[in-house]
Amino acid sequence: EEKGNLRPGEILSVKNLLHIILIESSNDAAYALAQGKVVGQEELMNEEKFVEIMNNESKSIGLKNTHFINSTGINEIEHYSTSQDLVRLAKYIFKSYPEIFEISSKTSYEVFNIDGSLHHFIPVNTNELLSDPEWQTKIIGSKTGWTPEAQGCLLLVLKKGDDYLINIILGSEHRFEEMKKLINWVEKNYDFIYF
Repeated sequence: EEKGNLRPGEILSVKNLLHIILIESSNDAAYALAQGKVVGQEELMNEEKFVEIMNNESKSIGLKNTHFINSTGINEIEHYSTSQDLVRLAKYIFKSYPEIFEISSKTSYEVFNIDGSLHHFIPVNTNELLSDPEWQTKIIGSKTGWTPEAQGCLLLVLKKGDDYLINIILGSEHRFEEMKKLINWVEKNYDFIYF
């Protein structure tokens, strides 16, 4: 795909690949990460090994209804998850790898090559809510997703006082509008919701 502007033979850091994956939603960057060299090991990682690690990790953190077939999230038979597992995953990321949500909440980013030259500029996050200053201040982390089969998906972590709210919209043609409606409802009824 064109997102990420990746070309065969390029070398990018994991940090830059994560920015391309989380801000631009580049499947090429996800695939490149799965093909990378693991520090201290001679052989390259490959998609099959990477997906095996993803499945083992998902089991270890209690994702009971999640199974990966590829590193990109592109629909395949036996590639699935649930909103409940996505909430568990968001909690795990928040506690164990908060830098992932820090990256995902950036509105733009400059990607650099290993030699320090500019690879490309990411002008906008795929999460349209980050373009709105009102939402920018509330969003702790997010991830968008879209395939023809799954439609639009959005996971959003918001700060609410001393609490954090994890919100998920799946299978929507209007994920950003529906997320706004969901958040507005939660904010109006927050004192009556028991977690």
